[in-house]
This record gives sequence, C-alpha cells and structure tokens, in this order.
Amino acid sequence: MSFSQTLQKMGFSDKKSLIYLALLQNGEMSASEIAKETKVQRTTVYDILDDLVKNGFAAIGSAEGKRKTFVAEGPEKLIDFIGDKAEEVARQKKILDEKQEELKELIPQLRGLSDEVVGKPSVHFYDGAKGLVEALNLCLTSKQPLMIYGSLEPWNRWMPDHFQWFSEEATKRHMEIRRIDQKTINKLRGEDVEIDGGWPIRLLPVGFTLPGFVLVYGDNVLKASFQRPMATIIQDKELAGSQKTIFELFWQFLRETS
Repeated sequence: MSFSQTLQKMGFSDKKSLIYLALLQNGEMSASEIAKETKVQRTTVYDILDDLVKNGFAAIGSAEGKRKTFVAEGPEKLIDFIGDKAEEVARQKKILDEKQEELKELIPQLRGLSDEVVGKPSVHFYDGAKGLVEALNLCLTSKQPLMIYGSLEPWNRWMPDHFQWFSEEATKRHMEIRRIDQKTINKLRGEDVEIDGGWPIRLLPVGFTLPGFVLVYGDNVLKASFQRPMATIIQDKELAGSQKTIFELFWQFLRETS
C-alpha cells in the first residue's frame, strides 16, 4: 500500500495527501512550487495548506516579501492524529451508548403511546416459501374456527409436503375448518381432482371467481400467494369480523357439497 493510500485511509483527501507528501519529500516549499509539483490548482493548494497548518501537519516557514513558504511537521504528528481520532471515537461511542440506554428506558413509554391508538391494525409481511410456511403455521395456534376463501389446489401443487403436514396437524388438533371455493365447468363434470383436506366445502355458482387465497381466523386475515410465494397477515378485529360475516352468509345460502 502506498503512502498516499495510507494517508487517505486516515481521512486525508487525495490532494491533501499529495501536498503533505510533497512537503515531506522536498522540505520548505512555496504554494506555487507545491502546485507545480502536485499539479493541484494554486487556490486549492492554499486551502489545503491552511488546513494542514491548522491541524499541526505543517508549519509556515519563511515569509520573505510576498513569498510565503511551508514545511511539513514530522511524521510523528500522524501518530498523534490517530490517537486524537481514537479518543474522539471513544467519546462519541460513550455518548451513543448513553443515548441508547436512554432510548431503552423510553421504549415502554413509546409503546404505550402506540397502544393508545384504539383498534390500530397490525400488518405483518412474510416473504418467500419459508415466510409463507411460517404464516400458515400461525393459523394452527388458533382456538377458533378457520375459514378459507379459495382453492387448496395451488397449496397442494406448490407445497405438497407442507399441505399434507398442515392437514394432518389440523386433524390432530381437532380444528374446525370450512372452505368456500368457486365452481368451475370441470367441477360440474366431475373432472376436477378436488384437494379438500377432508374439510367441508361449499361452492359459488359458475361465473363467480375467488382469486387468490384468504384464510380468516380469530382477529386475523391471512392473504397468501403460493406461486410467488408470500403472505400478509392483517390483525384487525373489525376487518376479520366483516370477513367472517360474509363467509357465514355465503355458507348459509350455498348448497352443501358432499
């Protein structure tokens, strides 16, 4: 690694490192000489020299007439600079640690402010196959019935092992699961291989579709896509309640499917 690269790692700009190294190598120099040596504009050289002098890396040499010269301080100054930086970092870290502790104490109060919003919905997004499985498995913790709008066929097609496991687990837990699906021409002809998990199902008339897959349980509404895959769970008592009411209305007026 070059000296210039080392200085840049310490926070020197490319031009600042060039000027400082020129002073170290050539001794006392004027701004015009430095500009010629480094190919840096003279106005920029003056600005950088002022900064080097201010931070103790350079000093003013002689000032004969209008010609002012500059000399580099010893490289030991770099060690002092790093030491000062380390102390500053340690000081800033201490301040940040103190602020972090203050925030930890405030979190319960901030949560309380959030909880004051009555009926505020909670939305959780689950991405990928792993996330979708996690979202669906949460339904198994429900002590209330599960209501499904949509076909189970995509679930069985894209995640057959999980669908089989879920069905068996729901049976073990004696969960009540009902489903409303759309009626297709193939279903009418008996040509569909229906994947029903052994759960009661009622079908909408031909022409009424149910895009996607929605599962309602407790105060939660789960919307899933098996092809992507992904899921969103909205926890909201009012929304879940309206979905349950619609489900029950359909359930009462649709014909039972054996």
